Amino acid sequence: MDHLFDLTNYRIHPSDKSYNVYHFTKPEQADYFETLLIEYKLHFERYNEKKGDRLVYYFGIKRVDENTSNQLNNLTLGRYRRKFIPDRTIRLGIMFLSVGILLLAIVGFIKSR
Repeated sequence: MDHLFDLTNYRIHPSDKSYNVYHFTKPEQADYFETLLIEYKLHFERYNEKKGDRLVYYFGIKRVDENTSNQLNNLTLGRYRRKFIPDRTIRLGIMFLSVGILLLAIVGFIKSR
């Protein structure tokens, strides 16, 4: 039940609590993460598993390196993330609408005094 609402892509290894296991479903993310691990000289184990019609890429990294591996994981996810609102026009429209509502609230607050 713990992992139903887990939004992270890593967990403590089920049989060896001294490892974290990171997983990726996109090969470019897995390759970039592996490149960062090699660059930072972190010891890791990689395992690719076929689940249905796609591959899942697993990396086992010692928990003593957890801070560094979490930073590298965040760099990887950030590099390949999609924009929340991909259309630039809609994004700017929402931003201007929000600023306008905020300004109306400030003006209303000042006028009510």
